[in-house]
Amino acid sequence: MSTVRSSRLVAGDATSTALLLSGPSALDLWPGLRRVHDAPGYYDALGPVGDEAVRRLVVRADPPRRTATSYVTRFSVTGEEVPAASGELRVSGSWAVDHPGATVELWLASDAWDPTLERHISSAVEAFLDNLAQLSDRYSGVGTAA
Repeated sequence: MSTVRSSRLVAGDATSTALLLSGPSALDLWPGLRRVHDAPGYYDALGPVGDEAVRRLVVRADPPRRTATSYVTRFSVTGEEVPAASGELRVSGSWAVDHPGATVELWLASDAWDPTLERHISSAVEAFLDNLAQLSDRYSGVGTAA
């Protein structure tokens, strides 16, 4: 099994960050992805995969769960000529004294990724987290004059 994992510290608190990621808005942060249909917990999208060919993807997401320390969403992705994958997005309060925001962790796994596709997925995960960090900065007021 191939697994891609990454995390980011973001400026917003865990609750605000979880709200930014709720529903279809999280898909808007994935690089190159365009939503074409939304239904609760089910999203159709078009986006580049691996060889950069645009493919239809279906993302199914469980409702976010609140644990004692985090907000957790589990999801799966299937698509045209794309190996099925599953993953988890976890938003936790940051314990870093010098960074009071939140920690966002994302992992995505598949039994069928080749090394080239795994590198592409890894780059997309990093870009997704970068996009989220920028959005969180904007909404939390980081970098704005007081």
